[in-house]
Amino acid sequence: MEQAKAKTPEHETGNGSTSDFAQELANATQTMGTSIQTMQHQFLGSMQKAVQVTLTMNKMMEELVKRSIQIAVVAEPLATERPSTLLKINVKNRSPIPLVDMRVKLWFDTLPGEKAIHLVMQQNEKGQLLFDDTEKDTSPEQFTVSQLVTLGSSQMVAGAVRLELPELVRLRGKIAVEFASPGSNQMVNVAMDFGVHLRHLLSHRFMSAAEAEAEFPGAAERCLEGTVKVDLQFVRESFDVCPAAGISPGAGVLFYFQESPALLLCITDTSDHVGKCQWSIIEKGEHTEKLVLTLTEEVACKEAPPAED
Repeated sequence: MEQAKAKTPEHETGNGSTSDFAQELANATQTMGTSIQTMQHQFLGSMQKAVQVTLTMNKMMEELVKRSIQIAVVAEPLATERPSTLLKINVKNRSPIPLVDMRVKLWFDTLPGEKAIHLVMQQNEKGQLLFDDTEKDTSPEQFTVSQLVTLGSSQMVAGAVRLELPELVRLRGKIAVEFASPGSNQMVNVAMDFGVHLRHLLSHRFMSAAEAEAEFPGAAERCLEGTVKVDLQFVRESFDVCPAAGISPGAGVLFYFQESPALLLCITDTSDHVGKCQWSIIEKGEHTEKLVLTLTEEVACKEAPPAED
């Protein structure tokens, strides 16, 4: 009995050690679980930051490319019986990143309050931007698309489209360059608005004072009432005036309607890069009044807003 009583404390000590070990194991397991959870949260946080950085980089890359795209549209009148213009389109990529699967879209619409018209579009000359010949009504919902091309860094593509209208009317145009984003591969675009004005649909020719007097003697004395102020630099750029040629009183711009001389914009005075002009009717027709009013609106200097006090 004494020996049995002597062993009891040792037995109780063994049970205590087992209980302590189990507690330590539980604590270690809990600590490990907490550490794993912390690592998971840190990993997820790092992944989210990495995704956000990637998205931000993609967005910055897209903006860089979009800001580096240069679009130019130049409209030139064609000498035809119907109002026609040649749209010359240039797209340049000034970024270091090539544009993959690039295409160009064109929209045309009439001015507010005017009815839709039927357009005929034809590929005028060979180039990298190729549009299919098409006919459609002017509408913001209808567009024409070029074939896909790849535009490398610092490269330019060009194309030309002939636009034929059934009647003399101004158009609102929109051009959009679409391409696959270099980061997300999603399609993005850069758009620009432009206008097709009467001066783009009517053939015209700048005439020196001597030429105007020789071809239309006395036209300057038969001008309509009212003076139009024009920017002489605008005249040079819009009507292909030779840089070496002077613009002096007596010179003018001759406009043709249906291939016949119709109107002469006579320059009567020049001062401080501004010319004073009057209209002279060469051949009167049913469209004369509309032509004078609309062309005056297009060529007249825009008045500067009054200075604020």
